[in-house]
Amino acid sequence: MKNHFGLFSCVCLILLLSACASFKKNATWSSAKDWEVFYVSPSINQYFFKPLSYEATTSTLLADFTFRDTSQIATVNFSIYSPSLLNTDKLAATIQVAPQERINLSNPHLLFKEKVKKEYHFRYTATIPTQQIHHIFTDTQHHWEVDVAGKKTTYQSNKKTQKSISEIYSNIIVLLSKTDTSTLVP
Repeated sequence: MKNHFGLFSCVCLILLLSACASFKKNATWSSAKDWEVFYVSPSINQYFFKPLSYEATTSTLLADFTFRDTSQIATVNFSIYSPSLLNTDKLAATIQVAPQERINLSNPHLLFKEKVKKEYHFRYTATIPTQQIHHIFTDTQHHWEVDVAGKKTTYQSNKKTQKSISEIYSNIIVLLSKTDTSTLVP
């Protein structure tokens, strides 16, 4: 009797663990080092591009992008790590994609600020039209311009970020651009 109960318990535990493991697989359609794609409902996926790093002389900017393939608006969250305090009330951010194309982030909103060791961490959220995602990830050498109370800082992508941008473009953006229902097609 004890052996049957132990065997039954073991089988139940294996079934429970395999059910939990399969739940994660169904929720995430695709995952890679630089992105995750989540199934939301039939014909709707949510895309998350993991943080990309941009460097300035004394500070760093990390940006991630989230959007649904049926949405007109994409969320851009970004963090600025700086050795000095920023005037967080007066911040404007722009992504310079090509020599003549600038993408302005709509009303960057401060989510939080904190001190981490010897630097300050400022986390913002903003939105852009989803179509602009295509433009951003077409140009691997795009850069950010952040204006804080009249002081402009330019954040450049490094080689690792450029490689990530290229991977996201060739594995996600190109596929979405070929889909008739995609909101990424300019």
